[in-house]
Order: sequence, then C-alpha cells, then structure tokens
Amino acid sequence: MTPDFVGFIDANCTLSTDKKTAMLDDFCAQYGYQETITGEDGREIPNPGSKKDFANEKIKSFIVQTINARRVDEARAAVQYDVFSLH
Repeated sequence: MTPDFVGFIDANCTLSTDKKTAMLDDFCAQYGYQETITGEDGREIPNPGSKKDFANEKIKSFIVQTINARRVDEARAAVQYDVFSLH
C-alpha cells in the first residue's frame, strides 16, 4: 500500500477546496511538475502523472531521505577510528 499523504492532508485540513488546490499547485510548481511532457514522438502531451501522485512521491521521497540521513549520521557517530596525521 502506498501512503496517500495528499489525501491525508485533504482529510485533515480545514482549508477550502480552492485553497487546498492552490496549495497543491504551489507545491508541485516548487518541485518542477510539468503539465505537459515530451512524448516519444517529440510532441508535447499531457503529463500522465497527476499532481496528487507527483506530490505524494515528493513527500515520500523527503521522508525516506530524512530517515536515511539520520541513520547515516548515527552510523558515523558510532564508528571509532584513529585520526591519521602527518605531523
């Protein structure tokens, strides 16, 4: 099951539908969502990925990157080593 972060925000946020839509539009614009993409034939076509799916993927990626960065920091802090010096 893929988490639906946008659905969660939609269900738990008291903003109007127009404001929620504007928030999704702004989020997607910030991360480079394209309304149209170049198809295999070189022509512009509507993006087959929805803004909701795009936003969910970006939020999921942020969470994964954050968790992994924290785990790397913890692993680095746990490693002991002799500091090399030429002095």
